[in-house]
Amino acid sequence: MQMKLNHKVLKNLPCLMLWLSRLSTSAPELKSTPFSHYMAAVLLLLSTAVFSQVNADGLINGGSVSGSILFAGEEDSWTFNAVANERITLTMVDVNSTGLRPFMSLYAPDGSLVIAAANNTVAEIRSRVATQTGTYTLVVEDGTGLADQLGDYEIHLAKSTGANEHGQLINGGSVSETIGLGDLDSWTLNAVAGERITLTMVDVNSTGLRPFMILYAPDGSLVIVAANNTVAEIYSRIALQTGTYTLVVEDGTGLDDQLGDYEIHLAKSTGANEHGLLEGVGTFSQQITVGDLDSYTFFGDTGDQIQLTITDVNNTLFRPFVTLYKPDGSLFISSTGLTEAGWAELGLPDSGLYTVVIEDGTGLGDQVGPYIINYNLPDVPPDPQRPVAVASTPAEVFRGETINLDGSGSFDPDNSPDPLSFNWTLVSVPVGSSITQMNITGGNQALASLVPDVSGEYRLALDVFDGLLSDITEVLVIVRNHPPIALAGLDQNAVPGDVVLLDGSASTDADGDSLTYRWVIIDAPVGSVAVLLADDTVNPTFTPDLAGNYLIGLIASDREDDSSQDTLSIVVMAENVAPNAIADFSGTLKAGEPIVLDGTQSNDPDNGPQALTFNWIFQSVPPLSGISVTSIADTSLAGFTPDVVGDYSVFLTVSDGELSDSDQRTITVSDNPCLSPLASAGSDQIIELGQLADLDGAGSTSIIDCTTIEYRWSLISVATGSDLLPTSIDSNTSLSARFLPDIAGTYVAQLRVTVGGLTNIDTLMITVTENQMPVANAGGDQLVDLGGLVNLNGTDSFDPDSGPAPLAYQWSVISAPIGSTAAVGNADNATASFIPDLVGDYQLQLSVSDGVTTDVDTALITVTETVVVQQVCDINNDQFIDIRDIRLIFASRNIPASGVNDPADWNSDGVINVLDARGCILQCSAARCAVTNNDLL
Repeated sequence: MQMKLNHKVLKNLPCLMLWLSRLSTSAPELKSTPFSHYMAAVLLLLSTAVFSQVNADGLINGGSVSGSILFAGEEDSWTFNAVANERITLTMVDVNSTGLRPFMSLYAPDGSLVIAAANNTVAEIRSRVATQTGTYTLVVEDGTGLADQLGDYEIHLAKSTGANEHGQLINGGSVSETIGLGDLDSWTLNAVAGERITLTMVDVNSTGLRPFMILYAPDGSLVIVAANNTVAEIYSRIALQTGTYTLVVEDGTGLDDQLGDYEIHLAKSTGANEHGLLEGVGTFSQQITVGDLDSYTFFGDTGDQIQLTITDVNNTLFRPFVTLYKPDGSLFISSTGLTEAGWAELGLPDSGLYTVVIEDGTGLGDQVGPYIINYNLPDVPPDPQRPVAVASTPAEVFRGETINLDGSGSFDPDNSPDPLSFNWTLVSVPVGSSITQMNITGGNQALASLVPDVSGEYRLALDVFDGLLSDITEVLVIVRNHPPIALAGLDQNAVPGDVVLLDGSASTDADGDSLTYRWVIIDAPVGSVAVLLADDTVNPTFTPDLAGNYLIGLIASDREDDSSQDTLSIVVMAENVAPNAIADFSGTLKAGEPIVLDGTQSNDPDNGPQALTFNWIFQSVPPLSGISVTSIADTSLAGFTPDVVGDYSVFLTVSDGELSDSDQRTITVSDNPCLSPLASAGSDQIIELGQLADLDGAGSTSIIDCTTIEYRWSLISVATGSDLLPTSIDSNTSLSARFLPDIAGTYVAQLRVTVGGLTNIDTLMITVTENQMPVANAGGDQLVDLGGLVNLNGTDSFDPDSGPAPLAYQWSVISAPIGSTAAVGNADNATASFIPDLVGDYQLQLSVSDGVTTDVDTALITVTETVVVQQVCDINNDQFIDIRDIRLIFASRNIPASGVNDPADWNSDGVINVLDARGCILQCSAARCAVTNNDLL
């Protein structure tokens, strides 16, 4: 709210003051009253009668607002801001020709009257200088004698800065628009100080519109005003300021009430090039339209002699007028003639791009016609071409290696004006690098080099220059570090309590970097608490506390990269374990036929302390044999030739240097011997820990002619840390046997088949793996309505190793609302279901098992009441819109709605009224809903 001074009271203020003066002199009883008291009365009167409070709305700079004078004597007020020295143009328009006489009073920010304007249809305040900075108030009213005319009006505002209703003008082109009644159209253009500006405004349809242009400088000051009947022109006006100029156009008749379409043409002395570049010798035809400004350009050098003429082709009333601008935008020369303008020979003062502007040169500038340009101009020099920088480097090098920089592939397409010069520069180097520009060798040559000092990314730029133009390209080189090589030393043997010295001194680094060491115990016997001492040195130690295998790892680091891990094994034996002697033989078992003795299946569990030695001897031979009972051989393979039938007892002794073992075999030689059996222990197996290893020798074969067949299973190797013994096999003398592994690892079982003193051996490997836990997936959480069926899906559960047994499923309700008795149906299936009986949260659990391990997952089922949203217009909420709902709306009309979801507020305007009733009648679902108002009341 602001105070508005009634200008009509102000006009009568001098009369009021005169009356007061006469009253004080003519009335004796008032003569003694000081004049100041009368002035106080006047001020009191003004404070109550002269000022009134009104709403003041903002005018739009470069636009318009609308209002209405609704009753006799009404005064509307509007405001806008202005800066001192800005120019203000305002129009007030009687838009409907109702008899309203526009009357405007403009007040300054301090409340003083600036100016008043009135007219029959359009009142205008044109280009008024703002003398103060601040908010101006515009009061509008009917300006007839009785101030009793009513009607709609518009107010247009265009200030000399900021008005831009229709945007930028086109340099070397034109724009089109329409002037409405009292309209003020605004446009902008950018110019640089020293440029020349030519503008025309054209009444394109000869409607009676009188083109009127006002051009303002960037600081808001007035540049020039131009007006004419058909074409108004601002010719070659020099721009004194750099920035955005504002052009305001309107009807320039006396009453400002003409309207029509118009065009604005703009041609600046630089940049205007509507019809393109002229070069060489030739002609060009074109047409001048009303108010047209045609523009061309051509290149020239100082001292060039040119020919440029413009001829009216058809001897129309068109009078050629040509203006030539220098490359810097200043005016060079102009020419005109009745039918031809231009120059047969003209010397150019400067080098660069010249601008030619052609228009009608008659006094009114409104003549049209075709014309021809004849020209003899310099050829346009080719644009200089930019050189192309091409740089190549290796994508990667190792630290310490040379980065070779190669720019020899760079080239200059026009090989001018100078030979290429090169400049290599560092763009970026890794953190910690001390490399600088000075470290580039040959930095101003096509071929250069650089030796990096640390690993990382080196980015370099190559700049090539031909004396006029340049080009830059970048290359990226990644410098890598040689990772060191860790060598942990040779495997060792030890006994518990020994101090074992480790040696990583053989580790190397190709870059010669100093190394750090990181030793770890990767694997140790179960229960061992042995630790490495000085594990970050080249020679740590550790003392094994249990027998078994210790796996030690070493990683070497050069502080940039780690090596791959190298390992060594320390085999620790509690005490020497005796070897196992296994004697075997083969042959036809007939007298005179050689028999091979085989001890190669003998073994030493701890492989020491020395390699096995062998000794074969006869314990006995048949009485008639001529073979002496002496030593046979000291190798793993031996042999002899029986000379008579009978039993030959051989004895094999194996020794590890401390302990020994013996095996005795009786070889029966006969005329009808038994055939050697073939043992088959079956295929290797992979099972999970907890599963029984089933052994089956059913594939073994033998022809039993002389005696029974014997089977013997044994474990000849067990997993590290296993407590199983060679005899830990159930039914180890049967064709089929089994054992239960106690830890994961590799086990080797041996089957020995003996028939009539002949033996054959076969083995199989059983690999025992840790069982992997299955993964339960109960599906996602769900939101359901009470009473709805909830489907549960656990089919995304899985077992990574698919064993040892197929997955078993079990669903259960682990939490539910108090009082719920809901249970899961088909609870032992992958898919199940249940029906919730109460509102609330249900926690469902799925348990999956592979027979050994179990995993669980849960799903949250949130159960809510089914919410029925009341339908708009269904006031009684009976799911049916009929005459009863309409009557309830009428009964509540003209009261506020109960909220945003009030079903009676059909149009959502916050008030229940007849409009809602009418809208709801259209929504009726019952017959005969649309009845008369009497029926509704």
